[in-house]
Amino acid sequence: RPYMGLSPFTEKDAEFFFGRRRLVEGLEEALRARPRFLLVMGPSGSGKSSVVQAGLMPRLRKGSVPGSDCWGIMVARPADRPFDHLERAGLRGAYAGIADAVRGWLHRSQGQEMLLLILDQFEEFLVTCPPELRRKFWSGLKDLLDSDIEVCVLAVMRDDFYSRFADDAPTEVLAWTQRGFFQVGSNLEYEELREIIREPARRVGLHLEEGLTEVIINDVLECSREGGARAGRSTVLPLLEFALTQLWERREQGLLTHQAYQSIGKVTGSLTLWADQVCRALEKEGLGPIARRIFTDLVNLGDESQRLPDSRRQRRIADFLHDENDEKERESVRRIVQRLADARLVTTSLDKGEETVQIIHDSLIREWARLQRWLKKDRSFLAWERELEKDAQEWRETSPEDVTGRDEGRLLRGRRLEEAERWQKERERDLGEAEREFLAASLGFREREREKEEKAGAEKERTRRRNMAVLSLIAIIALVFAGIAYQLKGQAETKTEEVLAWGLVAQSEEMMDVTGSLKDSVLLAVESAKHKEIPKGIRALRRGLALLPRAIFVLKHDNQVRSIAFSPDGQMLATGSDEGTVEDYHHGKVWVWSTATGEKLLNHSLEHNGWVRSIAFSPDGRTLATGCEDGNATIWDISSGKEQRILPQDGSVKSVAFSPDGKWLATGGEYNAIHVWNLSTNNATNLTLANNTTILSVAFSPDGKKLAAAANTADNAHDTVMVWNASTGSQILQTPPVHSDRIHSIAFSPD
Repeated sequence: RPYMGLSPFTEKDAEFFFGRRRLVEGLEEALRARPRFLLVMGPSGSGKSSVVQAGLMPRLRKGSVPGSDCWGIMVARPADRPFDHLERAGLRGAYAGIADAVRGWLHRSQGQEMLLLILDQFEEFLVTCPPELRRKFWSGLKDLLDSDIEVCVLAVMRDDFYSRFADDAPTEVLAWTQRGFFQVGSNLEYEELREIIREPARRVGLHLEEGLTEVIINDVLECSREGGARAGRSTVLPLLEFALTQLWERREQGLLTHQAYQSIGKVTGSLTLWADQVCRALEKEGLGPIARRIFTDLVNLGDESQRLPDSRRQRRIADFLHDENDEKERESVRRIVQRLADARLVTTSLDKGEETVQIIHDSLIREWARLQRWLKKDRSFLAWERELEKDAQEWRETSPEDVTGRDEGRLLRGRRLEEAERWQKERERDLGEAEREFLAASLGFREREREKEEKAGAEKERTRRRNMAVLSLIAIIALVFAGIAYQLKGQAETKTEEVLAWGLVAQSEEMMDVTGSLKDSVLLAVESAKHKEIPKGIRALRRGLALLPRAIFVLKHDNQVRSIAFSPDGQMLATGSDEGTVEDYHHGKVWVWSTATGEKLLNHSLEHNGWVRSIAFSPDGRTLATGCEDGNATIWDISSGKEQRILPQDGSVKSVAFSPDGKWLATGGEYNAIHVWNLSTNNATNLTLANNTTILSVAFSPDGKKLAAAANTADNAHDTVMVWNASTGSQILQTPPVHSDRIHSIAFSPD
């Protein structure tokens, strides 16, 4: 089908989406600035959702914005249950935290550098979402925007809801919109209208009779000039698309004709004519009143004082039933919904196993005169019913399964109950079973309260007389029980302390077997002993204390330790510390320790003329390499502690690493290069880097074939990890600069 009727274009309909290139390119330009939050607004019917989903998304996937071909794109419609819809879109755990859910999705989605999260029909969230849930969603959205996660949130919303958005959104979220805002304009150029009409037909081999395109365009422009506040060309788009769909359904041998166009009522009359025909057919079958109730129940009433227009809302089919046990009524409702869905006036879907219904587009509410008359006539009742529906839902939620357990404090009272009685007498057939149940409970509660008041007067006098007689008896009994209570008090307190002690011991023993909870287990055992020392508690305390980790050795140094390294067999530990004086504070020393005894293996330190930034044992454990601030890398014989050779560098040495076979030593530091030394010849291969580059970490792969280095620039804007072929010195890989600060350490996985 080349035309969508009142349905929005989605990504799968992109091949039929034409005439909105200017808007799509404008959105791409806005996204090039990488906003954290982009609010896309426009009039109802201007095609906002279609532009984003059918126009923008396919182009982004092809890289129309630099890097966008590596973005993940997710579409959700928050509405009244935002977290459920986010999870359904793919953000697992959104209710616990939107930021963590996005971070988890990016972690699972390899190759996706950023997530573009599209929140469609955002005005529905503002109108239908319960306040507490709405506040939680705003809080989660704020945390996401304030995080360091690579994300852009794009919210699509009708512009007549902006005042509601500004009142409802937290200040921090509102501030983001000042930096990311896009308005979908209300004007369409003549050529854009031509594309919208002709190109989808051409895609499926259809043709328009000569002059028909111009007639339709002129009707659209004429419609735009009429109607006062409706005068915005793009807002006529739903009517145009619906008319084109009707025209397509009346095609004759691949041709769209003038005659068919006139018969459907042209652009302005096609939707009204079609909807009226459907309703008249239902009225002939005696289904008119139920159809009217369904349509009015699918409208969120706006507020003229706040300039909020009427809009769509989603309802369960069960919500339309006056009596859920009436199978005849249930069948009538299902028939009507199916007929309306077949006529493309409503859409149906499954939500948590229940069938739901929604008017297909807000333009049907705005343009259909019959529905406007219904809403105007019933507005007072409908506004009251919406409040009643909300009150009934809150009352039901206090105890969903047990009617007797529901909160009576939420029932209607006073004038509100009197108003409800009046509406019930007039419009009981238009109330759902849940609302009638709520009213019955409110009326029943009022009757019970009246009976209580009547009984209370008579009982009050009887109670006063009884109280005088009973008072004397109570005084005597109180004296007796006071003596008994004093005697039992001491016994009870002792027993209570013992019970607490046993309970704490049980918790202590449970925690002892939980990883990472040993300290808590010991604290519980201590608390048990404070209440009462029982043998089991003392044993739990001793066992926990015996298992607590403790230091094997304390290796004392005179100053800060800057580097450490274990030997390959784990029997030695080398430490590099600052041991200088006030005059020579850069002096450094390296000590070699026994991990079995904690004693120094050499009777002297390995002296350096600067701080020792890096230490590495050779694979055979016989030699030690050190990197020093004085610009030298030094090789030491461990058995004697003597210096074997000095490998001079061009600046401070920050990292040293032996190759797995011990034949090569890589060094890096503040000299815009990496030196790879052949330890047999003392010759070095130099890997030259860009100016102002510091290497803080070098590492060979386990097979010795690759060499990696953490390259950091002065402004931290181009920090990256680089990988070379260790034999040839040719570069294999350079990661993008995704780190926000210096990269201090790198390591290869075992494979």
